[in-house]
Amino acid sequence: MTPLACRVVGHRWRFTASDATMRWDCARCGEPGGSKAYASPRQAAHYASAFEGERERGERRFLLGAAPLWLWRRLRRAR
Repeated sequence: MTPLACRVVGHRWRFTASDATMRWDCARCGEPGGSKAYASPRQAAHYASAFEGERERGERRFLLGAAPLWLWRRLRRAR
């Protein structure tokens, strides 16, 4: 069964590279997300590193952080 956190806020993907294939799995529940084959192991490692770094820096969490401001503006315009 999928943990509540994964159902509410989504999976927390971890990106890894093995040979020329990049794979991503959920760090919470272990559900496999998918894989993608690249032309070389170097490319797979590069993209896995880039996506993992993006996740660690929290760049995808901007939408969640901006949600209260978006909601406030939307309610203000509705009046």
